[in-house]
Amino acid sequence: MKKSMIVLSMLLLPAWTYADSTNQREVLIGQIEAHYNNPQLMSPNSPVLRMFLQDAQSANPGVSAQDWNVVTSETAAAFRHILTQPGGPLDRMLHQALASLTDAELQRMALISADPAYTKFQNGMQQPKIQQQLMTSLSASAMQLGAQLNHILRRHGLHTVN
Repeated sequence: MKKSMIVLSMLLLPAWTYADSTNQREVLIGQIEAHYNNPQLMSPNSPVLRMFLQDAQSANPGVSAQDWNVVTSETAAAFRHILTQPGGPLDRMLHQALASLTDAELQRMALISADPAYTKFQNGMQQPKIQQQLMTSLSASAMQLGAQLNHILRRHGLHTVN
């Protein structure tokens, strides 16, 4: 009986250790996500959000600025929830990006993501002015990238795209 308990303990120990390790990884990933998905993501003054709302504002010309502020805030919160909820696009992206990291690397990432300098940098990257510059740069680059793609397609005797 004593021998069978020892054998059973030896068989179960790796499962407990694995469960603890898996749980620790999920906790660390959760900490990294919490810092990555900060409340400024998709803020009401985000140019990305404003781009989404442009057609809605055009379709509703008589709405007061105060009402649009409410609609904008609600839309920002809804979009942020969709993007960051478990199983959402950012959640999946972060899990995929963090999957190859070791436990030690995850611990380091959790420390880095909680560092005030990183938080300040991240907040700076989410300022409307910076986001607008990014959108402008991406738009300009898209034309250049499209032209380059068409050049490569022509070189291979393929049809070009608009």
